[in-house]
Amino acid sequence: MTTANALKYPGDLTEKNSDYVLFEFYEYAPPYKDTTKSDQTTNYTFEYNYNLTNQLKQASNYLPIILYMPEDISASYQGTWGGREFGPLAPIALAAAGPVLNATGVDAVLKAGDAAMGKIGGMMQGAVPYVGASLVAKAMNTIPGFGGGVTSNDILSSTKGQILNPNTEVLYQGPQLRTFSLNFKMVPRTSAEADLIRRICTQFKKASLPTGASSNEKNLIGVPKIVNVTFMSAPSGSSGSATKNKWVSQFKTSALGGVDINYTPDGSWSTYRDGSPVATQLTLQFQELKLIYENDIDNGY
Repeated sequence: MTTANALKYPGDLTEKNSDYVLFEFYEYAPPYKDTTKSDQTTNYTFEYNYNLTNQLKQASNYLPIILYMPEDISASYQGTWGGREFGPLAPIALAAAGPVLNATGVDAVLKAGDAAMGKIGGMMQGAVPYVGASLVAKAMNTIPGFGGGVTSNDILSSTKGQILNPNTEVLYQGPQLRTFSLNFKMVPRTSAEADLIRRICTQFKKASLPTGASSNEKNLIGVPKIVNVTFMSAPSGSSGSATKNKWVSQFKTSALGGVDINYTPDGSWSTYRDGSPVATQLTLQFQELKLIYENDIDNGY
């Protein structure tokens, strides 16, 4: 996409000698609309991101927007880990399940399954206290006056001075979609720059909202636009065009989840003679449409 007609703030920002943030607007690409891949040798990461790299259609009547580098650029990478109590029997059962899951071929799976059942049957011999405590707790919870809620550990602790080994493990549950926000304070120096700020805010507002129902499909509305946010860098003294800043973590195509506009960022209402605010605070909240994998880090994410 060419940036020749981009909306820029500040108005005199020069792409060839300034670092800046580039916003490009696209139509939402349904992830399962077209699953045909032209390259069948690609890996899963490519296929997962395919609709955001090969099927993006520029949003009509949406110009690129170029803004100065804000002061709050950051990137976070988070995954969900959680504790899981397996109890006294699960380790033996899980160990027996390993060969079944790793077996290849039907015969190997059946053979491993027979061996696993034998191990699981044998482990019951050492589970007598656990089974007994569970049965007693269940029976006590049916007797009026005990109040219910008696557990196996209550029985074992009060009779044997022991409790069940919880066998707690911290297990990986999955990655989290990244969210990020960018803040810009824009102070117009001319009436033309004030109008430019108004146009920038208007486009972001429109991009965050769905399109209305059409006369043909009155019960359906269109998904809002999606945005490519790219941090660009033009080294001082360079005569060439700016390129992606390799020192800053980039983001995949994102949904514009929130647009907050504060027309009184300094705490009081103040305008120029034409009614335009003397300052406007623009806060943009984004969420990536795709997860980040280890493979993506080498591509600048």
